[in-house]
Amino acid sequence: MTIVIAKKFDESIVILSDTKITYHENLVPKDRKNLRSDPVLDASLKTIILYPNICVSYSGDPKSACDVIKEFKKLLEESADLKSNFSSKRCARYLYEILIESRADAEFILSIVDKFSSEPELSIFRISRDIDENDLESSSSVWIGALDAFEEFQKLFHEQKAKNHNDRSSFSSAF
Repeated sequence: MTIVIAKKFDESIVILSDTKITYHENLVPKDRKNLRSDPVLDASLKTIILYPNICVSYSGDPKSACDVIKEFKKLLEESADLKSNFSSKRCARYLYEILIESRADAEFILSIVDKFSSEPELSIFRISRDIDENDLESSSSVWIGALDAFEEFQKLFHEQKAKNHNDRSSFSSAF
């Protein structure tokens, strides 16, 4: 089960995500008492910092998602268009097009701090096959992953806010 949530706060973007951890059943100690120190562990991060101002998070099949992210990074490195005329929305379209052209069973959150504009602009995009390219818009908060995990997060978030915590600390505490 995956949950990734990104939210704008003042002049920053906060991203919360779980980490994929898989224990290989045939290699886990029978007593299961010492799973934390078990060296037979398959784990991966679901949020990847591509550049100091561009971050991609994913939900879905890790291999196909990582293939999409690698292709996206390659395109960012090679795109003369982006180097001369950077645009968060253009980056989102590139990632969307790569996803659609691939067979990846994944969805993404693209978080960008556009440091090239006169005032830094924060952008968060949800990139998924169920979104039309014309509907790619930056949002103040986005989530991907399992609905039940998001609903549990929302419940905890609102409980924290009810205790008079501010949005940012409630957001982090709920995870």
